[in-house]
Amino acid sequence: MRTFVVLIGERNISRASQRLCCSQSAVSEQLAKLESQLGVSLAVRHRRGVVPTAAGERLLAHAREMLALSDLACRDVAAVEIDEEIHLGITDYFRPAAIAPLLARIQALLPALRLRISIVDSASIRSADSGFDIGVTMQLCDAPEPGTDGADTGDEIRLRQESLAWVASPMYETTGAAPLPLVLLDDACHLHRHVTDRLSAAGIAYTMRHQATGVAGIQAAVAAGLGITCLNRSAMTADMIDVTSRLALPPMPDVAFVLQPVRRGESRAVAALRTVLQQFFQ
Repeated sequence: MRTFVVLIGERNISRASQRLCCSQSAVSEQLAKLESQLGVSLAVRHRRGVVPTAAGERLLAHAREMLALSDLACRDVAAVEIDEEIHLGITDYFRPAAIAPLLARIQALLPALRLRISIVDSASIRSADSGFDIGVTMQLCDAPEPGTDGADTGDEIRLRQESLAWVASPMYETTGAAPLPLVLLDDACHLHRHVTDRLSAAGIAYTMRHQATGVAGIQAAVAAGLGITCLNRSAMTADMIDVTSRLALPPMPDVAFVLQPVRRGESRAVAALRTVLQQFFQ
């Protein structure tokens, strides 16, 4: 329902996907599922953008009431007397454009909460002595490695899933049989190790051209044409292109953004924030 309301409000699938922090195809799929469940067409593309049908208009009124009631319930149950500082860690692979609407929703539902946010690597968030009260990390979907960055313990709450792609600057040019120049984080990153393992298994020679301390460093180095990297789709910038097929590089697994497991003795404020985070992504 939230996807439908946002889509009609934005009148554009691309803008709706940005607000909802998901792909355009995911927005289209959710609309199609809703239409299939109801057995009617709810929206059509028009010169003015995506507009609701007559049935869509009727549903829109009910959907807005339902979402408003849901938000009211969250404020009533979770936000009462919550006056606490919470340290939230978010992986730097997470799309920057989604941070602002996420903060706005937290402020609307938990107005008394004092929130401190750090954008860091997933390993730091997972560390037992990290100091984070709650965190959103990224993990590889088919390559669990218990105890390290990228591990899937089975207790995390999956928020969204994305594909990985081999990317480079449009100005990047291959140089015959020369080793593939890689731009990655250090080898403490599970994705770094998985990338090099996949290349080695495929018999593709590579060299570390640039080792960055964060995803922003990777993006800058790739945009400058220093080499190739592997990024989740939402971390790709406008000055990057997918070179997977062009360079015949091995396929990579999807990644998932997950909410860290509930900890023993977790405060009511952290539990309330956990609920808001889940609802934001759903």
